[in-house]
Amino acid sequence: MVELEKNKNISVHMDTLEQHPHCSHGPTILFSRGLDGKKFYSCAAYRDKKKCSFFLWENQSGEKYVQQFERDPIISKMIRFKLQSRLKFVKSLNQENRIYCHKCNELLPKSEKHLHLEHEDFLQENIDDFKLSRPSQLQFYQCNDFRWFNLFNCYILEECDTKEILVDLLSKEDSMAVLIDPPFGGRLEPIAYTMKKFDDIRLKHNKNFLTKFLILPYFMERYVKSCLPEMSMLDYKVDYSNHKKFNDTGRNKGSPIRLFTNANQSKIPLPSDENYHFCEECNRWVSGENNHCYQCGGCMSKNGRKYIHCNLCKKCVKCTWKHCKKCKKCCLPDHRCINDQIKTSSKNKRQGQNKKYKSSINLKSTMIKKNIYNEEIKRF
Repeated sequence: MVELEKNKNISVHMDTLEQHPHCSHGPTILFSRGLDGKKFYSCAAYRDKKKCSFFLWENQSGEKYVQQFERDPIISKMIRFKLQSRLKFVKSLNQENRIYCHKCNELLPKSEKHLHLEHEDFLQENIDDFKLSRPSQLQFYQCNDFRWFNLFNCYILEECDTKEILVDLLSKEDSMAVLIDPPFGGRLEPIAYTMKKFDDIRLKHNKNFLTKFLILPYFMERYVKSCLPEMSMLDYKVDYSNHKKFNDTGRNKGSPIRLFTNANQSKIPLPSDENYHFCEECNRWVSGENNHCYQCGGCMSKNGRKYIHCNLCKKCVKCTWKHCKKCKKCCLPDHRCINDQIKTSSKNKRQGQNKKYKSSINLKSTMIKKNIYNEEIKRF
């Protein structure tokens, strides 16, 4: 949530992205920050300046400024050849002789284990063929199945590839779906730009509707709708087995991660053995605790808990909330009322003014005493 608050003070300008100066991660993004709205170019892939130091004010985007930020391609032909050769070599070994270092992101034979002794906690041994062939296990692909791609500016990161590669991938099939699992702190405006590019490519080659799935927390729904109005949130809770915060262990309301999609939700069945059911009124699948509200006209729960309808607020709210007559809305029972906050703020302001006034009086009193003392000294 802190990241989202920071993002409110930063605007993203994507209209002329293809004319923006490049870093090694493709076209940079034009940002503006603060009240003055001064614009600057920065890397589309990284906010961490240690990973990419590109930074230019908008009026400094001339060639002489850009040259200092020129970088080699992220993935050159030679690097790809070495990676593919290493994968082929490790695949030829027995699984007990295969090791993967999560610290270095490197496959290696067991004979090279001594080179990674400092990373012993990050070493994964005994790698079978299943893990090597499944993206959710170790993310290894053959060159015909994988491309290094920057989602935030729709840019292919390999020097051996061109834009035609992206066109070929997106126009190969009449029916296609794209699953996007972005960093949760990333801006959605660039992602929306890339998804629009995908749609344009499909339309240009007379292909069918591109189905999209976007994985984000449920509390980002309003942000998603503002950038991608065609997307709606599925009620399915996405669990990450390797993430302690985003799974169903130790949480009484399940993972906060959801799927957003532009597909017809009535055609996306959710597993009934995981306590999902089909709501006839909403014409979509919902979780077990999500009961239909006929006053609101929908299954209104968002966070994995039951919602209750408040007749005074005229909407469904979290079951832990109570209606506050002072605030004139539903809030947590132990919240501080708005009127109380205003009174406290006014009281603190008055106390501050009184304290300042008393300090001023004490200072004048001290000065008077000091002057009297000085006069007495002069007499002697």
